[in-house]
Amino acid sequence: MQPLTLTPLPNLPLIQPGDNLAGLILDSAQQANLRLQEGDILVVTSKIISKAEGRRVRLAEVQPSPAAQELAQKSGKDPRLCQLILQESREILRVRPGSVIVEHRLGFVCANAGIDQSNLGEGEEAVLLLPQD
Repeated sequence: MQPLTLTPLPNLPLIQPGDNLAGLILDSAQQANLRLQEGDILVVTSKIISKAEGRRVRLAEVQPSPAAQELAQKSGKDPRLCQLILQESREILRVRPGSVIVEHRLGFVCANAGIDQSNLGEGEEAVLLLPQD
């Protein structure tokens, strides 16, 4: 059994909508003199895939439905975020203050439909939805 080695890719730029993610990863690996070999596993976060897919949503552009307003009251979350949670979910499984547990449209169970509000830059309120697939 070979030992597990984790190697981060250096100089990977901030990912923007429409970026060729595979090309950027291969370029970064080549610059670091890393060669992918049979059996290697490449781990990529869903966040950078979402960024490349343009899954960032400005909350100012979200119009909450009555169902989102009701979910916001039960959860204590922003109604605009609740609208996105509803859009990204097959089913709401549990709601309590601060948390909405759902079956995501991709079939797995997670909190807040996997919507990420962290590290998206300064300025406008925005969120990042999980990748399309």
